[in-house]
Amino acid sequence: MGFDDIIFDSDIKAKTIETLRPLIGQYNYEKWDKIEEMETGEMCYSAYSLIFKQVHSINYVMAVGSSPFALTDEHKKRIIKQTRMEVLMVFFDEVEDEDIQEKITEHLDPLIEGQLSELESV
Repeated sequence: MGFDDIIFDSDIKAKTIETLRPLIGQYNYEKWDKIEEMETGEMCYSAYSLIFKQVHSINYVMAVGSSPFALTDEHKKRIIKQTRMEVLMVFFDEVEDEDIQEKITEHLDPLIEGQLSELESV
């Protein structure tokens, strides 16, 4: 059993999200027009940034552990997209403000469409 198996079996990602979920909407410091900056650290004083970075770290370790080869730049971009989609869906579920939900949807829709396109090409 590998480290990634232990992480998966412990359900650490779901526990992390549930632990951080109460932060969503407390202070609306999210800058939805600068989502990449919230993810990379340029603007990291927000619930989105904190949750994204925690979930991304878990997703990254899981990908490294499940791949027999070093991750390529394409793999790393895919992990970012996967993490973004997961975290945005959590935010969408938690936020009641329709304007914020609309901003979240603007980022979420292309990710969902991209996943559907990938499935259709298989």
